[in-house]
Amino acid sequence: MTKSEDTAANKIVDKTVKFVGNYVVIFQEIEIKLDGILHLAFGERTWDINNILFAELSYHSKIKCVRSIVNLAQDHAADKKVEKWLPHFNKVMNRCIDEAKSRNSVVHAAYEWLPVDHGLSPILTHARVAKTGTTIKFEQLDDEFFEGELKRLCTLAFDIGVIKMQLIHWRKVLFDFDGPDEAQIGEILA
Repeated sequence: MTKSEDTAANKIVDKTVKFVGNYVVIFQEIEIKLDGILHLAFGERTWDINNILFAELSYHSKIKCVRSIVNLAQDHAADKKVEKWLPHFNKVMNRCIDEAKSRNSVVHAAYEWLPVDHGLSPILTHARVAKTGTTIKFEQLDDEFFEGELKRLCTLAFDIGVIKMQLIHWRKVLFDFDGPDEAQIGEILA
């Protein structure tokens, strides 16, 4: 491999590693926002206990809890705006579940680096075992893939942030308590 080929290969590897790092950090931001929504629902009196419990919950468990709490709270809310908003909320929660599958593909995949030695993008290989059989997915890790994945993930992170803001606004209607004080709201928003 020539020096210029080696430099090109290093750039491809660096770009791939940067993508995986960005993906993981943005995905973690989504999970932090889910924690913030759960904090709103459980209230300030159990703030420290909440942190312990949330650390023990899986991502899927947090989604189930958030969905259950918001749907249950909506049943008791007199505000019809909440009822009209709920289908949008549930669609975003479904996207959170779907994104977990993508995250697993990115984080737990095998990365084939051999093509990099020939100036090509690496290949992501992810196998999934299900009751219906095993599926293997291959993805060419090029700029289009990186941009598409991060755009979808950033859009979801934004949408979860909007949901969190809406729930902060409706916290007294939905969760029937005084809610967090201003300092805690600042922590939730951070």
